[in-house]
Amino acid sequence: MRTIACGAGHLSDGLIKELKTLFPHTAIQPIYGLTETTSPATIFPGDVWGSDKCGSSGQAIPGLAITIRNDRQQPLPAGQIGHIWLKGDVVIREYWQHSERRPSCDAQGWFCTGDLGYLDDEGWLYIKDRSKDMINRGGEKIYSLELENILSTYRGVREVAVIPTPSPVYGEEPVAFIVPDGQHHLTSEEILDWLKVKIARFKLPARIIFTRALPRTHNGKVSKQQLKRVSQNPSSRYQRRIKSEQQIYRRP
Repeated sequence: MRTIACGAGHLSDGLIKELKTLFPHTAIQPIYGLTETTSPATIFPGDVWGSDKCGSSGQAIPGLAITIRNDRQQPLPAGQIGHIWLKGDVVIREYWQHSERRPSCDAQGWFCTGDLGYLDDEGWLYIKDRSKDMINRGGEKIYSLELENILSTYRGVREVAVIPTPSPVYGEEPVAFIVPDGQHHLTSEEILDWLKVKIARFKLPARIIFTRALPRTHNGKVSKQQLKRVSQNPSSRYQRRIKSEQQIYRRP
């Protein structure tokens, strides 16, 4: 196999390392695309493994332009995180069988993706988060993808998803759902101690919840909407199942 290309979700450092262990001679290429672009918007040329651009989703495909804007839709310079806007012939004009709906474009035809990220000086795109998944903890911004990327490298973590949950003190706080690999004994305390030397304290998850699997949407992506409902509803069936599973993962 020559190439593994992924455009359905974020390729964490932990997953890239695992893929490279299994397929040492295969190039791994992150891709950034949306339904509204009908195809990839960016492609990572070559192999992300060992590249000084690791963490990037690549460069825009021919015929597509990318700009980063702030909340007032003003362009931002290279390196500053903001909303990702796209423009080009691949951006759709309407939705099939929903012609009354239109993509979120401005008067010049720029499409707002709903994602946050930045461009470097050479035009490489770095995705930071979905706008709706960013966590505002007392005014401090926390990107769920950043936390997921770091947690994915902890030994024994097979999969992880981070979501915002309401907080009476800070407005929102991060909660991490972790799927263990079944080969290691994991505890919230050990993971939090490990995180404290890697990230600022305000980014630490308020809770870590262990589970056998993460809920999925019909196309296989992690359903963060369902995880949000679970974290806010302790009496839910999924939450009760998680509590019983935590006893398994915390056994000495």
